[in-house]
Formats: sequence, C-alpha cells, structure tokens
Amino acid sequence: MTAILGVRDLLGQPVRELSLGERMKMELIARLLHSPDVLFLDEPTIGLDVIAQYNIQAFLKHYKWPAR
Repeated sequence: MTAILGVRDLLGQPVRELSLGERMKMELIARLLHSPDVLFLDEPTIGLDVIAQYNIQAFLKHYKWPAR
C-alpha cells in the first residue's frame, strides 16, 4: 500500500510533520492494516493532488477484502 500511494519514505516520520495529503494516505493505510469488514470513507481524497486522488480511487476499486 505504501508503494502504491507513494509514502514508503514517510513511514518513520512523525505525523505532525506530514502534509494534509500525506496524512490522508497514511490514515487510509492504517485503517486497512487490520482488514476491517466495513470501511467508512468521508472524503478520502480531500487535500490530495489529482494523481494521488486517482491512485486512491483506483486502489479502492480493486482492493480485495479478505474473506473471513
């Protein structure tokens, strides 16, 4: 997920030092780490550039929820 969203180099950086867009990406990754049954997204691409918005939308369209 970090490679797809382009935040791999930010993993060790404190959250308060991240831009809004970087925080949005990291929060999405954090939510998906635990394979939730339901994921509510409220404007998940706010503050992101057009390319990042596309990447997140494409990722979510093709994300396979793990079977339980």
